[in-house]
Amino acid sequence: MRWTLSAITGAAALTLAGNTPPPPQPELIEVVELPLPPVAPVNAKGACTASINPHRTGCIGKVSDSFQAGDFTPDGNHVAVTVEFIGAPVAPDPASIYRDKQLILVKTDGTNFTNGDPWKCLSCGVPSEHARSVDPSKDYPHVARNARQALWGHNILDCGGIPLVSDLCSPNKTHIYPIYWPTSVNGSGTPREMRMHPDDIHMGWSSFTSGGENSYYGRLQFNPHPTNGTLRVPRYDLVDVNLLVQPNGKSPIMAHGSELTLHDQAITVGELRGFSGSGDEILYIGATREANNIDIMSVHIITGAVRRLTSHPEYADPVAFSHDDRWFVTMDTRGSDRQMWMSGMRHVPPLIDIVATTAAASTRNNGARRFFQPILIDRHGDRGEYFGQQVNYKGDGSDGSVNDPNWNGKADPAFSPDGTRIVFWQSLVVSPACGGENPLPCPVSTAQGGRTYRVMLARLSDREPTDEAPVFAAPDKIPWATPFPLGASVPTPYTLPAGNFTLNGQSSGFAKVALVKDPKLGTFKTVSVKYKNYSDDGIHFINGYESVTVTLEASDPWANHVDWYSDLLQAGAENATKITGPGGFHLSINALENIFEANGTLTTTVDAFRISLLLLLDFYSFLPRLPPPIQTKAARLLDRQNGAAWRRLIEDVPKIIQEAGIPLTGMCTPEDTITPVLVDLERGIGINGIYDDGHETFRLCKPGEWSFCKTARKPYDIVVSSDGDYDDWEPARALYASLWPGEDIEGLWPKRDDGERAETGEGDEGDNE
Repeated sequence: MRWTLSAITGAAALTLAGNTPPPPQPELIEVVELPLPPVAPVNAKGACTASINPHRTGCIGKVSDSFQAGDFTPDGNHVAVTVEFIGAPVAPDPASIYRDKQLILVKTDGTNFTNGDPWKCLSCGVPSEHARSVDPSKDYPHVARNARQALWGHNILDCGGIPLVSDLCSPNKTHIYPIYWPTSVNGSGTPREMRMHPDDIHMGWSSFTSGGENSYYGRLQFNPHPTNGTLRVPRYDLVDVNLLVQPNGKSPIMAHGSELTLHDQAITVGELRGFSGSGDEILYIGATREANNIDIMSVHIITGAVRRLTSHPEYADPVAFSHDDRWFVTMDTRGSDRQMWMSGMRHVPPLIDIVATTAAASTRNNGARRFFQPILIDRHGDRGEYFGQQVNYKGDGSDGSVNDPNWNGKADPAFSPDGTRIVFWQSLVVSPACGGENPLPCPVSTAQGGRTYRVMLARLSDREPTDEAPVFAAPDKIPWATPFPLGASVPTPYTLPAGNFTLNGQSSGFAKVALVKDPKLGTFKTVSVKYKNYSDDGIHFINGYESVTVTLEASDPWANHVDWYSDLLQAGAENATKITGPGGFHLSINALENIFEANGTLTTTVDAFRISLLLLLDFYSFLPRLPPPIQTKAARLLDRQNGAAWRRLIEDVPKIIQEAGIPLTGMCTPEDTITPVLVDLERGIGINGIYDDGHETFRLCKPGEWSFCKTARKPYDIVVSSDGDYDDWEPARALYASLWPGEDIEGLWPKRDDGERAETGEGDEGDNE
């Protein structure tokens, strides 16, 4: 498999978002490794000797399947971490408490606790009567904002009103309570990957059922003396539970007779990933917007408004918001090129994902070899050419460096409360993802003791501390969700029927879609699509054919075999192809193991434009001949974006066209046929009116080429803005103002004393010459 991509272009978000600011500039980030307990050479009783740890406060192993870093304490000076202690001596040695899976705090400010170590164990030595029926799930450690409690997997660790960082928080004052989800009088559910709301009261979680994965939201309620259920010890119950499904809500893809429709605002909380910094939004992985492109979404707890936070073709998953709600950091495969062979072609509707989502999501890893790195993005998400900034960019890629590709990010990253630091953790690739029969050799760990996991602290050096956003008053009952009381069952979701359908492009063309179900399982088996000049945005046009068949194993729902045939061609703002080899592409993967076997080829090729310095200088001399409002936008972009000006201009033209709402065609043809508007990085821009509303084609090529154009003041003149004087250009000024509010319109369209439009450059006399 291979893919070709020079740069990602044409990723403009065509949904007009008037309050979305320009993307932020890259910032200076320094990354350091945080200390952890020392490594014992073997996992044997007494192996953690005083020579290894003079303070007798425990040792950890080189490899751990239980290790996981969490987030900051409210003071910002400590991070919660789940570790696995090994080599402890036998009781009654005081050091015998440092064994098995435990929750520790690690200092982030370079200081030590009073025990002399930069770490402190919170759960070690807690009396058994204070930790009855502790749940074995101890992942995703999170310190509550009240500073006195911590979410530790499916447990709440509580220090009786004492801050966890305090020396007064001792084992005898600590309790560990299991979290219990009653789903019937004496039955319980099986939550996974629990996340705590910023109010420390509400929780979000996911759970697998026979129908797949669903997500839930509920309230923590302490139950000191339970009288029902299978767990009759002091516990925290999940009550007032909401199933995060909108009753009778729209699905991402729906059928209306023989037509399919797409619904971007459909609420599809597949796997819950947390909450925004204030807690007003739920973060999740949901239905795809573009084929094979797995992204992070958010939905407002009250309104149900959905936002797409990431759109890069690579895979995004673990995510955390800053407490001021201005930023988020996600673990993402962008930069690794891991997913581009299937998702590099943008703006393809997610039709094949009806059967290909598992394959698209599961190929992000190769078993123990992961491809995640932390990406910092502002709260408005990916847009245009902005795809965030890699947090650990500042390294040379060598063994053990902060951006060593063999050290891969894992869940979850987190912000300090003041927004000036980010913590994340990484694991080193190990066998069988390297070494042995694998042609890739295993790297040698540079971490202390040869450890294969590490905690990293990123300091955002350019930032000043910010205040936390007020915590959102989260309700017990989410207005758009489904109540899920005791005895409730997951309702049957909307399902598409099998058959032949048409999906019409929002701008042009259509897709003919055939949906075939498996007669035994009742699930979809094959999706076949034929595209004809399909476009949702008016600048990316898709033609060709794609068909995907999935074979599922009834005994193992996680095992997928995919047969893929693709011959897609994209023209317009991007020229791209997505093509399988003569025999197709065939993939087998288990979603739990993330190891796949493939035969054949699937190749995605995306051509992009690179502007040179010589061409840029030519563009500056050519600028006065551009027609407003394109000229003014280009001028602004040249000042701000320099070499990206032409590409950004190409991206902004569809906004102008969409806002104008005028029927348009592209280049004139001898047959006088309607053709797509030409907006292409290489071929330039071509716009005309349709039939009697047309005149001369406005033609703008890459800088250095130009043609005369008059519109005869036909309707398409509002886009081209060719003929007339200052007053005649009022519609164009209004159009520009609606697209880019806050700009100095009069400064960009100066008016002479005689009421005419002032000259903006040599040869500018009111026409486009």
